Amino acid sequence: MEGMTIIVKTMSRILVPFFLLLAVYITIHGHLTAGGGFPAGVVIAASVILLLLAYGLTEQEKRLALRISKSIWAFAAIMIFTIPTIGFIFSSYFFKNVGVYPRGWPTLVFSGGSLALFNIWEAIHVATAFIVAFYLLTRE
Repeated sequence: MEGMTIIVKTMSRILVPFFLLLAVYITIHGHLTAGGGFPAGVVIAASVILLLLAYGLTEQEKRLALRISKSIWAFAAIMIFTIPTIGFIFSSYFFKNVGVYPRGWPTLVFSGGSLALFNIWEAIHVATAFIVAFYLLTRE
C-alpha cells in the first residue's frame, strides 16, 4: 500500500503530536475523570494507524516491527497483572496502595497510586493490541 497525498502526510504530521498529548492527558487524569487506559490506548493506536495509512505500510513496516509490538504488548499485559497483585500480596486487597506505590492527596493528578500506574500500562497494552491487529489485518 502506497502513501497518500502530501496534504494528508503534512496534516497527519501536524495532528499526531496533539493526539498523543491528548492520550497522555486521558491517561494521567483517568483516575479522576472518565477515561483511563483504554480510551488513551485507542487514541494512541489511532494516531499510529493514521501515520501508517498516510505514509504507506511498506515504508512504516521498518519502523514498527511486528515482533517489537508483540513484545511490548506481552510485557504490558504482565504489568497489568502485576500492579494489582502487589497490593494483594502485601495487604490482601487488589489495588491496595501499600508502600511501593506513591500516595497523594484526593483530587490531585498524582493521587491515584496503583491505579495511575495501571492506567499507563493499560494504555500501552490497548495501543499495541490495536496496532498489532491492524498490522495483521492489512498484511498481504
